[in-house]
Amino acid sequence: MKWSLSLVAFYALAALVACEAKTQSVATHSELWQQGQVIFDMNCKSCHSMEDEKLTGPSLHRFRITMDGTEARQSIIEPSRDIVPGYTDIMPQDFGTRLTESQMDALIFYLTNG
Repeated sequence: MKWSLSLVAFYALAALVACEAKTQSVATHSELWQQGQVIFDMNCKSCHSMEDEKLTGPSLHRFRITMDGTEARQSIIEPSRDIVPGYTDIMPQDFGTRLTESQMDALIFYLTNG
């Protein structure tokens, strides 16, 4: 009987820990998205739109559909690699080095989860 109660207690505790981890993960994603939005608004918004709107740089409206996080990161680190037709190569070449790793992660999360 004691063994059965111990087993039930173990599974109950494991379930609580799993629920807590999921809650923290969701909060972390929300915070990451908000941080990314702030970085985008401060650094990218003057040239790029998250809507289907043409500005100096191409719209990033379809960004999350056409690029994964690795491709997005690469396009920020090497902006001249793939120029969207109809646009010139004016994105700062050092922009990717201006951000810390955590800022880059937040920006990529925001762009790919817009």
